[in-house]
Amino acid sequence: MENSTEIVSFVLAMYGNMGQLKYLYFTLALLFYVSVILANTVLIIIIYLDRNLHEPMYLFLFSLFVNEIYGSTSMLPCLMVHILSEAHDISAFYCFLQIFNIHSYRFKSVPYPLCVALSMYVVTIQPLLNPVMYGLKLSKIRHAWNRGH
Repeated sequence: MENSTEIVSFVLAMYGNMGQLKYLYFTLALLFYVSVILANTVLIIIIYLDRNLHEPMYLFLFSLFVNEIYGSTSMLPCLMVHILSEAHDISAFYCFLQIFNIHSYRFKSVPYPLCVALSMYVVTIQPLLNPVMYGLKLSKIRHAWNRGH
């Protein structure tokens, strides 16, 4: 016979005895979660239904709103359950599932500022580096630069 230990759940020590404040914390978390879901859903529906908003910037915002719903849903419901429960333990499967969801939310949200930075580079810096390609004459650029200083 082999001695082995299987981890089936984790005890969350952060949630000590909160007394009656747990209902206040739960209510605040619930209001925050509902407001995030409603606000992002309304904005997603507006962008989806209005054909004038089917432009790159609004599609970028659309993806940010979807990502925010995903991030909030991966964290807040589990938090609210643990606030109200008497036993603060979570099964290993759900713990790893929540870890996966939070990290995938993080890795999905990192490329958004990078896309904004790249688009700003392409719009502002790239024409200055290659004026012939963008139809600008170097003398006009120098003239505009000298007028500004």
